[in-house]
Amino acid sequence: MKWSSRVILIVLLLSACANGLNRSDIRVRTRTYWGQLFAANSNLPDSILDNATNTAQALVAHIGQARERDTSITLTSTATSYSLPSDFDGVTGVYGTTRTIAPAVLRFMPYREFTMGYADKSPSEYSIHNAQLYVWPKPKDNKDSVRVLYFSTVTKMDYDTATCRLPAVWHELIPFVAVEVLKIPDVGTVAAMQTINDLIMAWKRNYVEKLSEKTVPQGQ
Repeated sequence: MKWSSRVILIVLLLSACANGLNRSDIRVRTRTYWGQLFAANSNLPDSILDNATNTAQALVAHIGQARERDTSITLTSTATSYSLPSDFDGVTGVYGTTRTIAPAVLRFMPYREFTMGYADKSPSEYSIHNAQLYVWPKPKDNKDSVRVLYFSTVTKMDYDTATCRLPAVWHELIPFVAVEVLKIPDVGTVAAMQTINDLIMAWKRNYVEKLSEKTVPQGQ
C-alpha cells in the first residue's frame, strides 16, 4: 500500500470532525507529508508549497467536481445563447422553472446537432458551447427561465488565513494532492496526474459519497 493510502485511512477516521483548513494549515500538512517521503529535501520554500496547494485545490475542484452551485437564467425570444457564470466548470443539470408544475429536466443535445427554432412550448433541450448555454426550442416570448446546476472553479488561497474554497469534506485531501503535484518534475506529468486522479476519485467514492448517504432511521 502506498504511503498516501496508509495515511488517508487514518485521515478518513479523523477528518469528519475537522474544521475548515486555511492555506497555512494545508502548507504545514503538505510540508509534513513531503518530509516523510524526502527528508533530505523537506525544507521547501513557502512559495513553492503555496503554489502546489493552490494547484491541488483546483485539481480537486475539477476532477472531483467538488463545488456545486446553481444559477437562474431568464430566457427571451430574441437571444440565441446565454452566458454562463465565469466560474462555470461543468454542468450537473438544466431545469425549467416556469410553465411546469414541477421543474422539468432539459435533455442534453450535442452542439453539433443543435439547431435553433421556435415552438409554442417551453424549451426541452439544451447544449453548451464555448461557455454559452443554448436551449431548444427557442422561446417565442419572455416567460421562460431555466435553473442551471453546475460545478465551479475555485479562486486561489492568496493569504495564509484564507480558507480552502472547497467544502470542508475535501480539505484534508488537498495536502496529499499537493505532494503529488510537487513530484511532477521527478515522475512526469502523466504518472503524477494518474495518481492524482486516483487519489481524488478514491476520496470521493470512499469518503465524500458515504458521508452524503442518507441514514435510514431504525424501524423504517
